[in-house]
Amino acid sequence: MKKEMFLSAAALGLALTLGACGDNSSTPTPAAPGTGTPAPTVADATKAQADKLLTQAADYVKENKMDLADQAVKQLEDMKPKLPPEYGPKIDDLRKAIDAAKASGGMKLPGM
Repeated sequence: MKKEMFLSAAALGLALTLGACGDNSSTPTPAAPGTGTPAPTVADATKAQADKLLTQAADYVKENKMDLADQAVKQLEDMKPKLPPEYGPKIDDLRKAIDAAKASGGMKLPGM
């Protein structure tokens, strides 16, 4: 009986050892030294640019600089297909604000 348990334990140990030596493709590769944070992606850079343009365009509307606001919104409209869906309404609202301000003779809009 002891001999059978010993052989079973040895076989189990051998199976575990051989199993651990196989392909470790599921084990994640450690990051390269000095790269604690992942590099920003193109999508992150595009969103950052869009956020910057949204802020600029809103500021230009407040300052009654409609030509500059229009330029910023045109850039945003060109970027729109590359941006997440939640940016669409923000861009559309800015476009409406600019168009309304231009139609009213360049007056500042309340709340903008």
